[in-house]
Amino acid sequence: MLRTVTTLRDPLIRPLGRKTSDALENVFGLHTVGDLLRHYPRRYYTRGELTSLASLRDGDHITVLARVEKASLVPMRAQQWGRAPAKGPRERAEVAVTDGTARLKLTFFARASYHVKVLQPGKLGLFAGTVSTFRGHRQLVHPEYEMLPDSTADDRITGELAAEYAAELIPVYPASAKLSSWQISKAIGVVLDTLDATEDPLPEEVRNRHGLWPREMAIRAGSRSDLSCGR
Repeated sequence: MLRTVTTLRDPLIRPLGRKTSDALENVFGLHTVGDLLRHYPRRYYTRGELTSLASLRDGDHITVLARVEKASLVPMRAQQWGRAPAKGPRERAEVAVTDGTARLKLTFFARASYHVKVLQPGKLGLFAGTVSTFRGHRQLVHPEYEMLPDSTADDRITGELAAEYAAELIPVYPASAKLSSWQISKAIGVVLDTLDATEDPLPEEVRNRHGLWPREMAIRAGSRSDLSCGR
């Protein structure tokens, strides 16, 4: 079977399919592979650098890197069920995430037990949603999230590998309620796996003289880190 090759001028539908390419076009106006690869991360996190939660503002759509502090199921009062309590949720999930100092509450009214099971204390994750305030506390209601994979549980892991894992870069892309940062990261990963950046416009002699990377290497380095966020 021949390997599919993607070029910078190809429409996004070719490597990503109709659903994802339409979303990228409608939300960000991205049409080609080159457009997507120039949708650069707005910042990079490392695992040891959590987002400052104290600076969040109401109404902002955010993507934060935080650690789960606690997760629990909270019974819903009868008046919270609406007119049909028998069909409404009987409990909600309340999750506290932290940057080590400040906290942010995550609230889930649907699939509450599932979220409590997934969002285990001590786990790191990317959380995306619109900030609001309830009873004086910052919160995200039904946020999207992607849990970061754990470092290997193998006791044989070396200090060098552990340090490399802790320093791994996590890209955070300009995102929206319809397209999360990790969905964009996955799309970029698909594109890069088949990318042929074509001939480098700068001669090798010029690149060597100024210490510049080849075009394809520069594109890959600028578009994502080694971590593809799962999500």
